[in-house]
Amino acid sequence: MKIALISARGAERFYADSIFEELEKILHREIIFLMEDMEWMPNLGLITLAGVIDPSHDLLYVDEEYLLKETMDRIVHEEDFDLVCLSVINTQYKRSYQMADIYRDRGIPVAMGGIHPTALPEEAGEHADFIFVGEAEDTFREFLDDFQKGNAKQVYRSKKLVDLTLLPPPRFDLLNQFNYIEKYNRFPIQATRGCPRKCDFCFLPHIYGAVHRHKTVQQVVNEIKTVKSMVEQPFISFTDENMFIDVEYSKELIRSLIPLNILWECYCDIAVAKDKELLDLLYQSHCALLLIGLETINPKNLEGHNPWKHSKIKDYRQAIDVIQSHGVGVSGLFIVGFDDDDISVFRQIRDFAYETNLVDTEVSALCPFPGTRFYDRMEREGRILTRDWEKFTWIHMNFQPKKMTPDEIMRGLFWLFKEMVRIDRLIYMKKYFRSVAGRLYGKEITREGKPTFLSS
Repeated sequence: MKIALISARGAERFYADSIFEELEKILHREIIFLMEDMEWMPNLGLITLAGVIDPSHDLLYVDEEYLLKETMDRIVHEEDFDLVCLSVINTQYKRSYQMADIYRDRGIPVAMGGIHPTALPEEAGEHADFIFVGEAEDTFREFLDDFQKGNAKQVYRSKKLVDLTLLPPPRFDLLNQFNYIEKYNRFPIQATRGCPRKCDFCFLPHIYGAVHRHKTVQQVVNEIKTVKSMVEQPFISFTDENMFIDVEYSKELIRSLIPLNILWECYCDIAVAKDKELLDLLYQSHCALLLIGLETINPKNLEGHNPWKHSKIKDYRQAIDVIQSHGVGVSGLFIVGFDDDDISVFRQIRDFAYETNLVDTEVSALCPFPGTRFYDRMEREGRILTRDWEKFTWIHMNFQPKKMTPDEIMRGLFWLFKEMVRIDRLIYMKKYFRSVAGRLYGKEITREGKPTFLSS
């Protein structure tokens, strides 16, 4: 069979592009820094799914973000397939539904999975012939067998957590199609799934559950070696929700990364600061960046959202200093719009980021994603403002906050974004980050003093 695996262009990229256009009117040198550091990665879900499909099938990996319009138009309107598979997050839903409707009008069956169909299977089912709820790796082989026999079901629900040790490797070779390999600057690897922290605003437990699972170390090493055979010096981005939950496994894995001589990053929580051996291994293995969900510096904000993180806020400053003193950069991930946030939150986050010398800072609007406990609570309280799912992004307010208007949050985010990309701060942080990354080439880390941008 000829099967298309498609990741549609998401609305979030359009909104981000419009923000950059607006910023470019007032920021010039800063835009160059920002564009250099934007992340461009393949859809790991699709190439992982491709790995479970029998290689006798003819697969076409389609990432609309990186294809010319005329190429995409030909694929959607002219090219024939036996089956089209769409992986959909909320910001892709309109474009994905549009493409699905076109294919079905052409008589080509459509299968749809991912975060959005998992949360809203009935809605997605109006545009697709087959819907996958939850992890698809354990149901897709069954579906393909049913499909070829002509008796496929409309909905396939994952009944158990996937055993990651039994997964075949992702089909990284598909990235050679359309010369994607030259367009990506980060390459995703997933070693673990599942996070027991259970933040009520996180949608990933709805798919992966709270049980932490992992591949074997050798599986991960082999996947990285495959990427290295295709890219001379890849930057590996681990997509795990919270990579170091199983500390002993993490240490074994990180030791195996040392001889691979790669730069890498991952998501984890602040507990990493308590383990000196782990931090030393991170340095030795060339970990350049830890993306840590700090969420807020106001303990009241996490009451009811995440008791574990609520108890750690008091340790943030010391923990960041400990991690970065080991030569590993920290990207602090913050959220605004909690019930105790008022307009002072933006300056508080800016000052905290400057004072702690965070290598990077990302701030988003709190979002009640469908399928989360937080969405259900906002629904019960009558605080949901829109159900246009493509506006469930990091730059939209789609529920009514308590102490600010949605417009105040949007203006505050824009102000904070401009503050975080001030040219003096960008130069300092880029220099620091490069000094961390430079150890790959035998350079020593430069220990600089604290930045001096806190003047307004």
